Amino acid sequence: FRNENGTFVDATLGLPSVRFPTAAFIDYDNDGDHDLFLMGTSDDLGGRFADIYRNDEGSFSPLSTGILGGTDGTIAWADVDADADLDFIYAGETTTTFGGVHINVNGDFSQTQSAPGLSFGRSHAGDMDNDGDADFLMTGWVGGNDLTVIAENDAGTWTTIFPDMEGVEQGSAELADFDNDGDLDALISGRGLFQNFTRLYLSQAATPNTPPTVPGNFSVSLSNNVLTMQWDMATDAETADVSLTYNLRVGTSTGANDVMPSMSTPAGRRMVPAMGNAGCRTSWSLDVSAHAGETLYCTVQALDHGYATSAFAPEQSTTVPTAAPTPSIPMFSVEAPYPNPFNPTTNIVFELARDVDVTILVFDLRGRKVRTLLSGARNAGRHSLSWDGRNDLHRRVASGVYQVRVETPWGSQQRSVALVE
Repeated sequence: FRNENGTFVDATLGLPSVRFPTAAFIDYDNDGDHDLFLMGTSDDLGGRFADIYRNDEGSFSPLSTGILGGTDGTIAWADVDADADLDFIYAGETTTTFGGVHINVNGDFSQTQSAPGLSFGRSHAGDMDNDGDADFLMTGWVGGNDLTVIAENDAGTWTTIFPDMEGVEQGSAELADFDNDGDLDALISGRGLFQNFTRLYLSQAATPNTPPTVPGNFSVSLSNNVLTMQWDMATDAETADVSLTYNLRVGTSTGANDVMPSMSTPAGRRMVPAMGNAGCRTSWSLDVSAHAGETLYCTVQALDHGYATSAFAPEQSTTVPTAAPTPSIPMFSVEAPYPNPFNPTTNIVFELARDVDVTILVFDLRGRKVRTLLSGARNAGRHSLSWDGRNDLHRRVASGVYQVRVETPWGSQQRSVALVE
């Protein structure tokens, strides 16, 4: 259901009907869209299944991953191999229980590692031993026993640990630093062997987790009512720098959250134990045409695998114009890209009347920046460059229509290109 100013409207996405489901939204391909993991039993698909549905401008299409399907399962996502994209652990049952860690290699999830097999369970990702790797707390049922286990990640080597915690099924498993001492505590709730219960277990880690540094060089820019925010990668003593996630705050007054909420206090403490809203990206673009005439205040913070947060970067502001600026007299030209449609590359040709700074950006149809192709001075004359259909993280983007914008002090021109499979 799509939220339209507080009214939820059926988006009619054509997804399969599912019984005994496991579902989760996540941006597995770092394109700014939330994709969907879905598992369960579907009469539409002929029985048990599991798949990832890629979100392309609001249209969901199955990846046909070949992942083992099951029912009564659980899933949790984290960057377990420090490569700036999200992997997952999941479990469930067919005729027996199963579990596995699936590594994301440019959208291919066929690389797997062993994990506990459980059903009727829950899972939560977090660095439980403060070694910088993402671990998983899992609960569930197997072989007539209710269990709570930790899938411990040691630089890609996985060990199943049976902690001194009550085992539960049909319940919940949550991680958070309950007592603010630099380690993740565990909340377990559900049906045990003889009774239902809720337990909070406080971690006694010898060395507390330290928060990441504040992201540097945070900047904002505004072009054609698209707000673009950029920042440098933060650093962390435990979590790999590329695995840090980022959390943006955008509002119509200083410290406000009314445009893009951060779910953090003004001092930077995250109010929910979850990844940042920008994922592992170090740039983000928003269509802010609805805020014409308003000044927007923006900032960002970093989060590690233990959900420790940096302070917010110094707030930057920009004012959205009330009307489109008067176009300048053109001093440059941009030819139609070729080939178009294209795969794997297309060429962008432009001509300048004199030496000038030029920026060439690629946006998707929702106005989010996908790639910076050029930013710098160019001499007068004819120039050509190519786009290989990849984003700023050098990952292949989904097929579809994209806008290539050439910006100069004299104005900007935009051309459409279509990437096909």
